[in-house]
Amino acid sequence: AGRIRTTRGRFQRYKARTTMKTIPLTQGQVALVDDKDFVRFGKLKWFAAKDRSGNFYARRNSKEKGIKKTLTLAREILGVTDPRVKGDHKNHRTLDNRRRNLRSCTDKQNQSNRSGKQSNNTSGHRGVWFDVRNNKWCAELTCEKKKIWLGRFDCKSDASHAVRSANRKYFGKFGGKFK
Repeated sequence: AGRIRTTRGRFQRYKARTTMKTIPLTQGQVALVDDKDFVRFGKLKWFAAKDRSGNFYARRNSKEKGIKKTLTLAREILGVTDPRVKGDHKNHRTLDNRRRNLRSCTDKQNQSNRSGKQSNNTSGHRGVWFDVRNNKWCAELTCEKKKIWLGRFDCKSDASHAVRSANRKYFGKFGGKFK
């Protein structure tokens, strides 16, 4: 962080912006990285790997002591070696591997940070559905494989708000992205 003089002579703090570079991948994809990480990882051969949900990740093959491994760019940048620790992309853009977008997390935290709704969702909101019998909108959340009932509501937006609030309470900064 630095300081800059404003027009009134006062000093104001600002955050220095980092510049980024791209690492070419296969399948026409590129990974974004900070300049200092490009120096270290830009010369290695990376490929684009698609997961079940259609997201691309930057990966490379490595051979250590005769054992083949597939490494992800996010985990390499974070310096994560523990197999129980994941590399999470805060903005859900899986090829954005700039340090400000990455954080270490457990598998549980990473699962709670999913974005969007399920494919069979008809309400348009995660954790919200319409109860025809009671003519109300219902809201619930799943935490540690347990359903948490949040209540019935007259309007969809109130049910959605309840899910968002509970999401922040139970998952904190790993609460995921809503529409």
